[in-house]
Amino acid sequence: AGGMLPLRARSLRLTGLLEVLLQRSKFWISPELVYTWTGDENLRVGMSVITPENPEERGSQLSLVFLPLGQGLMPRVQDGLQAHGVIGDTRKPDVIRLAPCALYNTWEDVERAIQVLEEVLGALNLELVGR
Repeated sequence: AGGMLPLRARSLRLTGLLEVLLQRSKFWISPELVYTWTGDENLRVGMSVITPENPEERGSQLSLVFLPLGQGLMPRVQDGLQAHGVIGDTRKPDVIRLAPCALYNTWEDVERAIQVLEEVLGALNLELVGR
């Protein structure tokens, strides 16, 4: 793998790509709004990253919180991700951690994970808007 320095550099780039793609999502909610966001008539689900923005203050993982808080969304998102081969680990009640592995994951893996997440959140949002 070229040693620890190249491995850490790749890890930073992969996690950075994950962060940028999450922030481009139509489901992205600013971290400042995590505790106050309740949704609106068209967007019933959202997500944000609660991991520190500074790469030096985090490892290779990003903790995603699913909004609105306390509504039981995380297990449904996790099930949808797993059904499409995207593996994260959960922190109840509302957080899924995604961690691109510098030794194994590719840029395409990160892009695919975000695509799957978008599809899962889109389906969940449609279900909730239809209520």
